[in-house]
Amino acid sequence: YTPLPTFTPVTQGETWIACEGARPSRLHPQMKAYVTWDPPLPNRVRIRPGLNQRKIGWLEPGEEMIILDGPACASGMVWWKVRSLKTGLEGWTSEGDADHYWLAPEP
Repeated sequence: YTPLPTFTPVTQGETWIACEGARPSRLHPQMKAYVTWDPPLPNRVRIRPGLNQRKIGWLEPGEEMIILDGPACASGMVWWKVRSLKTGLEGWTSEGDADHYWLAPEP
């Protein structure tokens, strides 16, 4: 395992720009988050950041997780290494795309 670099954020109120061209991030390491219901689809977990990386599992809508590491920039998205609080699955998942946030901070 080679650690991925973290990036210096540019803040915009409660969010920050983690990756150029991606939506502002609302997460950070050690934070609890969950998979959103909009759209109501599972979030893929991959071995490394990027849409071309091998899938190792899913996080279901509403499933909670701990953010372990990141952000990493790949495929024009912000990626976080997470651990599911339900199953213990660990891997990288995207915070969202140009239209939706797939991960949200716990209230």
